[in-house]
Amino acid sequence: AAAEEGIDVTDDDGCTALQRACLSGHAAAARLLLRGGAAVEAVRFVEPCGPPPLVIAAQRGDEPTAALLLGAGARVDSLDSEGHTPLLRAAAGGHAQLAATLIAAGASVERATPAMVTPLMLACANAAEGLARSLLDAQADVNAAASNGTTPLMAAAGQGYNRGGGSAFIKDRRDFSSYNPVASAAL
Repeated sequence: AAAEEGIDVTDDDGCTALQRACLSGHAAAARLLLRGGAAVEAVRFVEPCGPPPLVIAAQRGDEPTAALLLGAGARVDSLDSEGHTPLLRAAAGGHAQLAATLIAAGASVERATPAMVTPLMLACANAAEGLARSLLDAQADVNAAASNGTTPLMAAAGQGYNRGGGSAFIKDRRDFSSYNPVASAAL
């Protein structure tokens, strides 16, 4: 059966060889698999290999593999089984350079988790100022609120991000015309 399914055959865990290469951080193996015709989006949402390869690379902070996958046509806003995009995974991990690569490739800076958490909120919660600046430069919404009412400013303040001046740039760019009484508590 494996020979009939070709290069995108899955193992007993449901993983393709490309997913395994991404999980292990082997960009050279991923490159060979893609050259051999591996489908960049061929996935089954089965753990541990459920996410599309680009989501795996983003979660690991593996920029070389992510760039390779993007060059092979990976969808920049593909979703994992939890509804997270590669940019959300990169932001959660504080992978600023990878996030910049994804943004340059057209990743949506507004695509949120099912709980309405945005990449900017994740960057602020992780005190990743460079990443937060990149997201702001890409027009991320500073007024977005998660389903629990948390805004990027609140996430930054909650992590002591303001000590290094991090929340100041968010506060300076905040549009108070869309007043949120829950968010105002962070000010």
